[in-house]
Amino acid sequence: MSNDNNKIFIDELEQDLKSILPGRRAQYKMAPELRLENRHGYYRNAAVMILLFIRAGSWHTVLMKRPEYAGAHSNQISLPGGKFEDSDADLEETALREIREEIGIDDSRIRILGNLSRLHIPVSGIEVLPVVGCYPESPDFQPDPSEVAYLIEAPLKDLLHPGNTREKFRTLMCKLVRVPYFQIGEEQVWGATAMILSEFLEVVRTGKSSLSL
Repeated sequence: MSNDNNKIFIDELEQDLKSILPGRRAQYKMAPELRLENRHGYYRNAAVMILLFIRAGSWHTVLMKRPEYAGAHSNQISLPGGKFEDSDADLEETALREIREEIGIDDSRIRILGNLSRLHIPVSGIEVLPVVGCYPESPDFQPDPSEVAYLIEAPLKDLLHPGNTREKFRTLMCKLVRVPYFQIGEEQVWGATAMILSEFLEVVRTGKSSLSL
């Protein structure tokens, strides 16, 4: 893949993200049949980042396996991100701060391309803004072991491949429900992370940027 094609892809993706987003229609393609209730009575603001970078000549993004802890998202696969803090100027800054703290890269080098549609995560009482960014080279990740069990570098072409969109049945709230997921290597990505990726992948598939992949 040439540097010119890389630049065209990123420039066109930035423009695609400024168009009308597919929103809930795309998100809910990857939603479990049963979504848990919000028992908090409110939603806190948070942000995650879909970080694009070149590895071995092709576009990737990074996911993280969270360690086991006493929380709703223990031991799950997620995008880098977290809750808004008062010191953050906005949610884009939240995403940049979190990706710096969690996976240890220089966030000042990340180019923000745009945002996807907000998504409510009822089980944790969070409304998350997905931010899309691009790193200018192959990053040297330094994950924080207190927040990250391990990283998963997912090739964009694998996420886009229809054969890697699958479903199975899981027991949620004592009910057997259909759960769509992305199969990435040995990992199964489902829930809110899969819903966010679903909208992003639809933007890529249907936008001008798809012609430059």
